[in-house]
Amino acid sequence: MDFRWTRFALFAGLCTALSLVWLQARTFPQLVLGGGFEAVLIVTNTSSEAGWTGEVRLLQENERLWTTAWLLDGVPQADGIFQVNLAAGGSRRFRLTSDLNLPRIGYLRVLAQGASSAQDLALSYFFNLRQGGELTDSTGVTDPPQTKWMRIPVEQNFPRQRTGIALAAFQSTADFDIVMRLFNSGGNQVGVEAFDYGGHLARFVDEIFDNVPDDFVGSVQIESDEGLFVTALRQELVEGGSQLTAVPPRPLAELQSAAFALGETIPEDFTCDSPSIFTPALFWSPAPPVAPQESVSYVMILDDADAGFFPLWVVYDIPAFTRHIPELNEIEQTDGFLPLGGVHGLNGFGSLGYAPPCPILGDPHRLFFRLYAIQGFLNFQPGATAAQIEAAIQGRILAAAQTMALDQ
Repeated sequence: MDFRWTRFALFAGLCTALSLVWLQARTFPQLVLGGGFEAVLIVTNTSSEAGWTGEVRLLQENERLWTTAWLLDGVPQADGIFQVNLAAGGSRRFRLTSDLNLPRIGYLRVLAQGASSAQDLALSYFFNLRQGGELTDSTGVTDPPQTKWMRIPVEQNFPRQRTGIALAAFQSTADFDIVMRLFNSGGNQVGVEAFDYGGHLARFVDEIFDNVPDDFVGSVQIESDEGLFVTALRQELVEGGSQLTAVPPRPLAELQSAAFALGETIPEDFTCDSPSIFTPALFWSPAPPVAPQESVSYVMILDDADAGFFPLWVVYDIPAFTRHIPELNEIEQTDGFLPLGGVHGLNGFGSLGYAPPCPILGDPHRLFFRLYAIQGFLNFQPGATAAQIEAAIQGRILAAAQTMALDQ
């Protein structure tokens, strides 16, 4: 293990579409024990009518149970699994520690048994760091539902600050493909790495990509063939130890279009082969709740991933009460403002509104529709570029979602 993992961490939750399997399991993609690190898990059965039965598994690559020495509430354990039984409305607290001098990493999965459902649990998960027996830092973590795509802001001010990513498979343990793309602060792709995922993965950005500058701000985009649990890791060194900080964005519920399903070919009516230029209609679920004094708006960017993420459509300052972008004609696009609220930016050709993709010979191009819920409004006039918008929303993202169509 790289010794640099002895001083790291950050957690946060990300969520997208649910499946039946998800009803029986909750997963935290990063667990660190040893070297002063410990974990505290508090579970509550929210059902007032029935008890809850299940188990907690400490896992390493490919669903292997934890193989290194650890303690549960101070008692040494023979393997990486323990039972949980809760009365109706009951709660339990578990402290996971290790006497090892160097940390070991893995992930934590809570599984329901019998008639119990994992969705009946309320979970609090804390990551602690002790030095000399004294608690020096602690951070809370939320458990993320699965995702196949995520864009996570990252920074590096080596060696003081580093950002990383932890991944755990949703259900499949067979190898599958993961692509990670690194973008700089201007939105330009500066690195890409492909992985054959065969188990738990946790790495800092400078361990994933070559030649990351010591002083860097940008984002990492994760694309996966299978559902993943994704957690951002952050290391911030301070005098006398490490500090656990920051929270990555959470995804919204699935972004959808009335014109196509995820991964389908975009209909000809929305390409340059159509005599009239119309936009595909989009709709989504609301943003997560925020404090009453805060306002929320949406940003939508469509780009061609296989043409260097060339922007085809940019919309911002969509008000929070709006849950969709209707099909728009050419006049409604070039006016600069959407009928239900929102502002059009410039596409990559330098014009307002939607630039319809043009099918070409060769491999199909992936068209990503990316939606962000952000704090407040950008208050830009019509005509902002995708790069300007992406720079302006950094640090303000509350949630994100995406869908994808093929141009062929």
